[in-house]
Amino acid sequence: MHRRGFVAAAGAVPLAAAAFSSQSTASGGSVPTAGASGFGPWLEIDRRRLSWNIDQVSSRIQGRPILAVVKNNAYGHGAVGTAGHLESLKAIWGFAVFKPSEALELRDAGIRKPVLIFSAVNDRQLEELVVREITPSIFSDQSAVLRRLAEKLGRPVPVHLYVDTGLGRQGVPYHRALPLAEKLAESKAIRFDGVLTALTEDTEFDLEQVRRLQELHDRAARRGIDLGRRHAASSSGVFHCPQGYLEMVRPGIAIYGCYPDDASLKGKELNLKPALSLKAKVVQVKRLRAGDSLQYHRAYRTEQPVWIATLPVGYSDGWPSSSANACKVLIRGREYPVVASVTSNHTLVELGPKTKVRAGDTAVLIGIAGNRQISPHRVAKETGKSVYSLLIGMSPLLPRRYV
Repeated sequence: MHRRGFVAAAGAVPLAAAAFSSQSTASGGSVPTAGASGFGPWLEIDRRRLSWNIDQVSSRIQGRPILAVVKNNAYGHGAVGTAGHLESLKAIWGFAVFKPSEALELRDAGIRKPVLIFSAVNDRQLEELVVREITPSIFSDQSAVLRRLAEKLGRPVPVHLYVDTGLGRQGVPYHRALPLAEKLAESKAIRFDGVLTALTEDTEFDLEQVRRLQELHDRAARRGIDLGRRHAASSSGVFHCPQGYLEMVRPGIAIYGCYPDDASLKGKELNLKPALSLKAKVVQVKRLRAGDSLQYHRAYRTEQPVWIATLPVGYSDGWPSSSANACKVLIRGREYPVVASVTSNHTLVELGPKTKVRAGDTAVLIGIAGNRQISPHRVAKETGKSVYSLLIGMSPLLPRRYV
């Protein structure tokens, strides 16, 4: 029998409407499944916590301007909704993204503060971005197209010079950066609004990277070239490299209430608060008999009667498949283990031999319920993921509610 046929034959209880009037009982029997709509999953983004985290970072960097990194859909939090809130905060100078499409999405949504793009772009993309007042990062000789754009617009084109001081991903190598800066500056077609580098997050080498960036800045100044604001520190730099604060800081993960590494998490030098919650409604509660099983390949088998809740959330939503037999979820203020296996659209939760959980109850997979919290860091540790990949992996198709 093929696997879907096996699941259908394995004793799933009949579906029924009007589930909210149906209650589970400890004595046995099946509980009808709730209706098909309104069960999630969804994400809730706490705007007050975003503001709190910005205040925490701003205090640590002594009020320097913040270039908020909202790439990768604002680390899963939703770029437009997140930037729309952050734009109102005085500490926010502007926003940084990676892809041109991300920058254009912010402009289309009405974001007016500066938007900086990190990635390389071709001449056609460069023109489209500059016309939309999106600032490119330059690390190759695009002086010809910049000159044409400046003539077309009747003003210099603002850019940031991206310098590779040792990370090696992208940017003009620092020892070749000054000739490029001179080439770009000679026609007066551009205006340097900033010069940036990305740190390796190696504590000792980060200091050398900052020194290399500073040396470039000073050498350019002696030749009459103002490279604008210097910025190097990401969230890791906020914690570990105060020498990299310079004239602007560009945090990412810290804005969203998470720590960039174990040392900063344990040290808690900043009291960050996770802004994201992942929730879903319980879609079905059923009682398994001794010897019954769950999921493909009978991943879970019962030795005694037990109640199981089905949540309509799976790895297609960004909930890790490795959460099975590793994570717990909160329902009615109690933690219950995820069992069997997580599939693309379903997660199964063991409720025990008796339960008061019913279809329609809210399950919190990440977030707070009552006085209990399941943090992104906890889920990341339990599933063997980084907190970055966990948050960024939240599906862009999930509804996001800003509360």
